[in-house]
Amino acid sequence: MLTVASRASFGGVCARPVVSLGSGCATLRLFTNSSDGSGEKLSPVERLVEGFRNFKDEFYVQKDKGDLFQKLVIGQRPKTLLIGCAESRVDTAIVTQCGPGELFILRNIAANVTRYSSHMPHTHHATSAGVEYGVGVVQVENIVRMGHAKCGGVAALGDPESIKEWKFEFVEDWVRMVYPALHAEDSLFKADENFAAELRA
Repeated sequence: MLTVASRASFGGVCARPVVSLGSGCATLRLFTNSSDGSGEKLSPVERLVEGFRNFKDEFYVQKDKGDLFQKLVIGQRPKTLLIGCAESRVDTAIVTQCGPGELFILRNIAANVTRYSSHMPHTHHATSAGVEYGVGVVQVENIVRMGHAKCGGVAALGDPESIKEWKFEFVEDWVRMVYPALHAEDSLFKADENFAAELRA
């Protein structure tokens, strides 16, 4: 089942219930940007449903893929935990050319990894929980944090005033958590610059 919320559902309190999709296409129409091959335009939600159907009917039933999925039913043992940005243009599995079961993936704004703290039990721990599960249960051997060019979250980190106009409830605090690391990095760069200047003197 796919559960989809419309844009109107966000902004403080949900303005309307979410839409649950079974085997049929959703009646919710947002805007058209895709086609089902017959020339008829599909809404973004219908595009998801159509893609899921194609996955079941074509990809999932392939012999080599079927064997793989049967193994994955038993459990997962990916070797790598990959933390990436929620950016829609950068798909971590596609970029790394990895298939099902190869990556344990966490994605958030700016690929942030919050600092460990047992004194904040209810604050910003979604990523921490994913890392804890990946290491403790999935038993990954590698942890990779993957950034990308033109990241809005990183841009906001360098210029916090640039996102004031959006009046975010959560994003600003999320990005602000990385400020100490940014200042520490600046200090390192300045130390390197001073050292280089001393060598040139």
